[in-house]
Amino acid sequence: MPTKFLLCAKNAIDDATMSASPEMRASLPPSNLQLPARGRVARSVDASSAQDIKFTWNGAGYYLSFLMLSRINLEPGSEWRVLLYSTVDWTGAAVYDSGTVTAVDGSTLGDLDFGVEPLGGGVFDALLGQQWALIYFTRIQALSGIVRITNTDNSYGYLEASRLFAGDYLELLINPGTIDFGWEEDTAQSRSAGGSLRSDGKINYRALEVEVQFIDATQRADLADQLRYAGRRKDIFIAAFPDETGEIARDYTMLAKFVGRLPRLRMVGGHDYLAAHLPFEES
Repeated sequence: MPTKFLLCAKNAIDDATMSASPEMRASLPPSNLQLPARGRVARSVDASSAQDIKFTWNGAGYYLSFLMLSRINLEPGSEWRVLLYSTVDWTGAAVYDSGTVTAVDGSTLGDLDFGVEPLGGGVFDALLGQQWALIYFTRIQALSGIVRITNTDNSYGYLEASRLFAGDYLELLINPGTIDFGWEEDTAQSRSAGGSLRSDGKINYRALEVEVQFIDATQRADLADQLRYAGRRKDIFIAAFPDETGEIARDYTMLAKFVGRLPRLRMVGGHDYLAAHLPFEES
């Protein structure tokens, strides 16, 4: 289980061939999980049984150390299972099996708003656009895999997700010195003739400003490759507190993109360590 800030720019799922069992809605297929656009979701026909989302790299192998199903409509009490195989067609014994585990945690007593939120509520109840299911595991090579989700009493009547992201994360050896978290929005404001401040409300999103004072020289090439690969073009998985749960995990774990000027790795003469400023916005 990782404990320090981590990121992954390469989503192995984007190179896979996707399928589902039972079949998902024809207009909302599992291949939509390979698209970063939020509106291009994959949706089951109903929620009456477990839904398998299957992927294979047709003979190519990928190293994986985590898997995230993002922007889901699963509810507290739902379950999921991740299976990875060393074969291209999901045959033989799985090289990794998470077992059936809770997909969306309910709020802990420390996270509950007493008098407002009932026991059994989830930390994502007001933030469904940011809801995810996530699992970390020991780094392993896989040629195919299955994500099985179950929520038979789902109040929507179907199971839905927007993005499936899996890869081999880079965990910094030394945590960032500072992490600035906030909510941003593109809302424009103007004054009316009577002086009222008016806002054309638009969707809000999370932003992180990460200041890393010490990047170990042994990780320089890996981080530089991730910066080159992603640029401002591709979404990146980041988790600032991967060993936390509840609201802090909810707020500081996301699919994001670099924004503004792309990060530079700052080298100070006479030292083995590098520094960097990493600006992210939720994608």
